[in-house]
Amino acid sequence: MKTRSAFSVARRAYTAQRTSPIVIDEKVVKEVQEASDRATRYGILPKTLDVSKAVDRSFTAAAAGSN
Repeated sequence: MKTRSAFSVARRAYTAQRTSPIVIDEKVVKEVQEASDRATRYGILPKTLDVSKAVDRSFTAAAAGSN
């Protein structure tokens, strides 16, 4: 049985996505925080994370300044 390498699988998944950049605002941070909290409740993450401390909003600020 032949399997694909992790890299080829990741590349295929990435190219299949239809993504576009978004503004990282409070709504996005809240949504990701809720997903993180669910992952903690289900035992996927070992502890609660503060998503707001992990989000780099400088990209959003830079994008807003370039328009």
